[in-house]
Amino acid sequence: MPALLAAALAGCASVPAGDPQLDARLKTFAAPPGAAGLYVVRSEPAAPAVRMDVDVDGVPLGRTAAGTYLYRTLAPGRHTVTSYAENTATLEVEVGAGELAFVAQEATRGLWQPPTRVRRLDADAGREAVRASRLALSLEPMQRIDVALQAQDPRDPRLAGPMACEASNPFGRWPFTAPGLVTVAVARAPLQITCAAPAGAVARATVPGPETAAGHTGSAARAGTAAGAGVGVAVGVAAAPVAGPALAVLLGLGGAMQGREAAALLDAATVARLPTYPGSIVVQVPPATAAPD
Repeated sequence: MPALLAAALAGCASVPAGDPQLDARLKTFAAPPGAAGLYVVRSEPAAPAVRMDVDVDGVPLGRTAAGTYLYRTLAPGRHTVTSYAENTATLEVEVGAGELAFVAQEATRGLWQPPTRVRRLDADAGREAVRASRLALSLEPMQRIDVALQAQDPRDPRLAGPMACEASNPFGRWPFTAPGLVTVAVARAPLQITCAAPAGAVARATVPGPETAAGHTGSAARAGTAAGAGVGVAVGVAAAPVAGPALAVLLGLGGAMQGREAAALLDAATVARLPTYPGSIVVQVPPATAAPD
């Protein structure tokens, strides 16, 4: 009997913890210079057995459980935060350079998987919520890109030496030297590459954003919950004559929770399908202008 009860109740969700040192540093609330910081926090105790996914601008940020938060550095501007549960909730967040934004991801009551909602918190409430939570492991869809330079004339003397370049998208700016490698955060938005060519020329390239992104727990979790509930109910019915109707109900609920655990394993495989830019990019150096007489 105790073993059955433990199995039925073994559904309290957890998510991988983030780096403790990073957790401590993020709780100093130092704004990133020239960029913005986003905290998505689930500080409320509701639905402790449910994990919920978060996207920022269509790119997975991570998964939360009750009492956890996620963080990402963003470029200044407008961003879309999306929470996935029984429903999909979105929030537009405007942040400036050197600012911090706090978003509450909340669960409301539902039958199997509670609906979700997201709302902006003011700075004081946001800091308090983050302090009361622990950092969850964030997905950092970073990609390394090989950038080459090309000119109409392959003997163009401007190609003899490296050029100072910068890659940028809504998630940030990354200075580098071309030809060479640059590591960027992947966004669905285009990647802009700008290089300072000799004699004041500027070389630019625009790489379209990826068309597909990783899946989230929405449909898989609901399917897992339904399948788990079916198994749990079957076990509960079989156990009812021995364990009693109360424990049978617990077994049914436990089956639903275990179904979500199975769905989480399926979702883990989607991390490999994160969107990506091309692995190699060629930046065209504009033709040299003739020197004035």
